[in-house]
Amino acid sequence: MTITRTSAVENPLEIVDISKTDKQISEKLLHAAKTQGFLLLEGHGFTQSEVDSLFQLSHDFFDLPTEEKLKYPIDESNRGYTAMGVENLEEDAVVYGKTQAQGDPKEGFNFAHLDLQTGKADHDGQIPPIFQTDENKKLVESTVVRIGL
Repeated sequence: MTITRTSAVENPLEIVDISKTDKQISEKLLHAAKTQGFLLLEGHGFTQSEVDSLFQLSHDFFDLPTEEKLKYPIDESNRGYTAMGVENLEEDAVVYGKTQAQGDPKEGFNFAHLDLQTGKADHDGQIPPIFQTDENKKLVESTVVRIGL
């Protein structure tokens, strides 16, 4: 029996190079976000170590008990925590041939009111302690500044 393998997997997501920022890049980012809801960035200048640190911080936050995360609910300005199955970003989505009746299978924490020059977020004290340690605060703020298109 012969097994044929494909050497490359086609990526359906738009990849946006943000090494230079201009109106065209902004339009590409907005288009990808609106049509795909997700995109890949290149030209961001982050080291693999920095990316790993961000993923670890994300993992550490989402690994907290649900009761802890629910202390920071998403508000009318779209900042805060949203639990698994709460948001339905595409209400008329068809999943496995059926209209999606429940929320999306994801949870999230949205930062908002960001100062793109300093990376600081105005959360009126509504930010979980995990993001307030010196190391994590510096990581989040420097990330915001570096991608603050």
